[in-house]
Order: sequence, then C-alpha cells, then structure tokens
Amino acid sequence: MVIIGKSRKKGANPRITIIGGIFAIVSFAVGTVCTLGALFLYTIFPFRGLPVSWLLYPIPVFNTGFSIWYQAISELGIGPSAFMFNVGLMITGVLALVMFPALFRLLRGSIVAILGIVSGLITCIGIIGVGLAPMVMSPLHGLFGMIFFVSVGITVTLLSIAMLLDTPFSKAVAAFGFFFVVVDVAFLIVSNSILEWSVFFVLVAWILVVGIEMLLKRSVTEV
Repeated sequence: MVIIGKSRKKGANPRITIIGGIFAIVSFAVGTVCTLGALFLYTIFPFRGLPVSWLLYPIPVFNTGFSIWYQAISELGIGPSAFMFNVGLMITGVLALVMFPALFRLLRGSIVAILGIVSGLITCIGIIGVGLAPMVMSPLHGLFGMIFFVSVGITVTLLSIAMLLDTPFSKAVAAFGFFFVVVDVAFLIVSNSILEWSVFFVLVAWILVVGIEMLLKRSVTEV
C-alpha cells in the first residue's frame, strides 16, 4: 500500500528521469517559441481575423497588431499566424505527456503524486484540444480551455505538495508551483487577458524549472 510521505523501496530510473527532463525542457521551448513567435508574426501580416460570435469563421480586417492588454491568448489561434500557434500547442501537449510519468519515481510514488500525474495527463489533453479546436471555429474550444486551466491548477498543486514530501525536489520548486496556482486561480476568477498571459509565462517557467530539476536529480535513488 502506498502511503503519503512514505517512499517505495525502488529508486528513480536515471535514464527515464533524463528522458522526462529533456522532454519537459523541449516542451517548454516549443510552447514558448511557437506562442511568442505567433505573437510576433501576428503583427507583421496586413490582415487579421475578427471573431464574430454568430459566424463560423472570423472576418478579415486590417491588422492593427496584437495587444496582450486586452486580447486573449486564444486569439492567436485564429489570427494570421494561427498555424504556428495551434500546431505549437499540440506539439507542446504531446511532448509534456512524457514528463509526467517520468516524475513518478522521483516523487516516490505517493498517492498525491499519482493523482497529480493523472491530472497532468488530462492537462496535456486539454492543451492539445485547444490547438485542435480554435476559438470561434469550434464549439469545443471553451471546453478544452476550461479543462486545461482547471486541471493545470490541480496538477501543479498536487505535484508541489508531493515535492514537499520525502523527495529530492527542492522546496523552492514547490514554492514556485504554489505561486503558479495563485496566478491560475486568479485568472479563473477574474478572467482577463493580462492574467491569462501571466498564467502562460509562469507555467512555461515552471515546466522549465521542473525539467532542469529532473536532470539534476536524475541519479537520486533509494536502496
């Protein structure tokens, strides 16, 4: 029986941990480059899509640029650089799928860790779905978006708690995870574009930090 805070008698497999850490860092790179790249390219094109609730496709209008002050991240998914953004989200979600199972042994297989990993896999499905179902163009966009923002908060909460237990992860990584949860909850309550972009920046930073930590702790084992 697995008990919270008690470790199994098996250590983490260094090879699996390295693979998980690499995939975490690569998913950070892909998500960051594709999102910020789409944001940059958005301003170059002369036209952009204007979402209208009662139309299936956005109306082309003159592009006045993208502003994170009042435009949601999802608007990149229907803009002139939509392909880069949507495909980037899907690739990021697929890459991140590898990170969560690799965390299992490092987090000593506690119940909290198991629940966090399952929630993490759901989070990946949510972000892949957001890329597959852009806003306005698909009625499933809102559902996938809600799945992502809710499950990612649950995931990081559970994994941060697990990191505070008998694991090789530093307390600073766990604290950073709790900070992300505060930002995520604030967005779910207030739901404005600035907080949504804050969720993005803090989340990709968290993924990077966790990936680096996995590589640093790859040889930590138990007898």
